[in-house]
Amino acid sequence: MKIQEQIDTFGVAAIKVTIEDMLRSYQCDLEWFATENEYIFKEYLANNEKELDWIFNLRMQSNKTAENKLRKLIRKWEMKAKIVNGELKENQILIDLDTIKAIPISQFLGEPTLRGHQKDHYKAPWRPEEKQGSLVVFHDNRFYDFGDGEKRGSVIDFIMLTEGLEFKEAVNWLKNYL
Repeated sequence: MKIQEQIDTFGVAAIKVTIEDMLRSYQCDLEWFATENEYIFKEYLANNEKELDWIFNLRMQSNKTAENKLRKLIRKWEMKAKIVNGELKENQILIDLDTIKAIPISQFLGEPTLRGHQKDHYKAPWRPEEKQGSLVVFHDNRFYDFGDGEKRGSVIDFIMLTEGLEFKEAVNWLKNYL
């Protein structure tokens, strides 16, 4: 259901309260993950057994994945709040983001080191010493960095990493690129 349909059905006040509640809940969850990551790291430092490194790495990686999903949900609800407050138009935002996400990541990478059926391999721009291409760009315009196993996402995420920008700044950077 589109936001305008929700407003027509439930009213602006109810939608605003729902958005505020969701944002508050997600912010609390995000704070919990930050605290949990600190706890895991302290526990890791206190435990000097190398054979347990994989457990701590797995716990940290799953927490970071969940934290990234929460950040995306928060951005989504912040956009809804702006639409309800009249700061943004719903259809314009969706068109702009779809257009931006369609910009090929490969335009920012140069020549691939290996071409495949569903993906191409590139040297990661954040690892200049790399000899083989560990950065994979899939043909549906997503990327994954096998070098560290943590960097992945859309063209917006790629620009956030390479240019050191926040989400909104990366979207504006890509708008200017068009």
